[in-house]
Amino acid sequence: MGFDHAPTSISIGMYYDAPSPKPVAGMTIFFGANDAALVGRISEAKHTPIDEYKENLNKMVKHMKQYSPSVQIVMITPPPVDDARRVEVLRAEGKKIDLPERTLEESGKYAKKVVELSKELYLPYIDLWSKMQQVQGWQKKFLLDGLHFTQEGCLFLYKELALAFNQTSISIDNLPTDGVSKLPGFQ
Repeated sequence: MGFDHAPTSISIGMYYDAPSPKPVAGMTIFFGANDAALVGRISEAKHTPIDEYKENLNKMVKHMKQYSPSVQIVMITPPPVDDARRVEVLRAEGKKIDLPERTLEESGKYAKKVVELSKELYLPYIDLWSKMQQVQGWQKKFLLDGLHFTQEGCLFLYKELALAFNQTSISIDNLPTDGVSKLPGFQ
């Protein structure tokens, strides 16, 4: 289950409300798949207007930089969406729909906002929306249901994260793992 940015932006303030005595080394901001849900469709409650989405991402970055000024933030665009698979899966779940509740086109608009903001703030970013589509058969290779990642999709993101963090002042291999559990399938 994913979240849109609105409740998360509120919770960031609850967890990170004062400057950190121990700096946060690195973090990602990865929102947009739910925010890009279409108005007038079955997942409309998750929709966030695109300008509000960008502004809230900006607020998250600024808040984290106040909390931990040296934090290395990598922005990640929402992934691409397989419209046809979304309809197929929702129908199989008993939903009576003719049109997808998310589309490749709409998620692309949100991806562009992440790239735009990242450039404005001089932050590294992963254009996951574009990069995944460069792989032949990305729809089935990376997405279970047209939206959520397969194991290969997770691994693709992990490799992109490693590349992105390695371009910052930290290496993903050197990040502290205190309290972090290993995900199944990752070594």
